Amino acid sequence: MKGKNSISIIKAYWKCYNFLCLFFKKFFKITRNKHRFYVVFISFLYATILTTNAQEIRLGMEYTKDIIPKLELTGNLELRNSFNYKNYYYPVLQIGTSYDIFKNISLGGSVRYSLIPEQEKSNNEFSFEDLDEKIRYTAELKIKSERFKNDIKFNNRIRYQYSTKNGERTHTYLRYKIGIDYKINKKTEPYVSLEPYLNIEDCTIQNIRLNIGNEFEAFNRDFDIYLMVEGKIKKQILSTFHAIGFTFKF
Repeated sequence: MKGKNSISIIKAYWKCYNFLCLFFKKFFKITRNKHRFYVVFISFLYATILTTNAQEIRLGMEYTKDIIPKLELTGNLELRNSFNYKNYYYPVLQIGTSYDIFKNISLGGSVRYSLIPEQEKSNNEFSFEDLDEKIRYTAELKIKSERFKNDIKFNNRIRYQYSTKNGERTHTYLRYKIGIDYKINKKTEPYVSLEPYLNIEDCTIQNIRLNIGNEFEAFNRDFDIYLMVEGKIKKQILSTFHAIGFTFKF
């Protein structure tokens, strides 16, 4: 049974790759140059954000500092407004490190603490962050390709995630994020990524997350605006969740 599950997981990852390649291929057919591509992509992104019935809005700050050569420290602070908790605001704090083994390969880890409200959910059965995921530990491997002549770059991340609440384990996932970004110019990089969540306990894909966003520079600072759509399978029922995010990086 586990062997069949492993084959199904490999097929699912391969479908994710094909989806991303097809996504950009369709855009390239519509747009014959970078600027036209960017106009179409951004119009699609913002139109989707404006018309999406988001269940969570995220406003974040990200600080990155090189401690020693090849070793990087990152701090993230987010304020989330979750409509699943009766329009409740709660902060999420994360601290992580990353070490460059080679030019395009790095190892890292992080610890995240969420002040998720300890109250009953609203009528929406699905929440983006479960109430039992207060502290999260991760270890990850990142592999990036060189940027091709057409200014496209592939990004891969394998992440082991361990979540706890009150000292007890609640979730254990193996997450594989695959993505593509397109460098329009020195200040603008639209991107899209897919990330299946493999539940290690029963060897099944439980969540699939889609990110569509745009990283850009303005006023000598970096910003990221994105739309996140996540499908979650629970008790053989598929639920979807939409979140909109804006991150300021310095």
